[in-house]
Amino acid sequence: MLSNCTTTGIAILIRDHAGRFVEGMRFLQHARNITQVEAWGFLHAMQWARAYQYNKVIFENDNKQISDQLSKLTIFTLSEVLNSPASEEFKLQSQISKIINSFSGD
Repeated sequence: MLSNCTTTGIAILIRDHAGRFVEGMRFLQHARNITQVEAWGFLHAMQWARAYQYNKVIFENDNKQISDQLSKLTIFTLSEVLNSPASEEFKLQSQISKIINSFSGD
């Protein structure tokens, strides 16, 4: 681990169509700053949605930098990842990893 990293907690919630809590998870993540933490959280949320084979997902994020970067990815790309083989998921994870790494100097 790099010396300028810190360990932080990330929580992810799943809610149903009415907004009721269904399930949650939490974990520790090494990151250099809050924006990188938010990007990691988004990546973990996408992986979790894929693992549970959720087909209709709305991801929410309150970090403008992450939202702006992710808006560059098309909705088609995101839905393709949630409904396709692991190779497509890897492509998006690579894109998300690039986003995460782009915030390493903030």
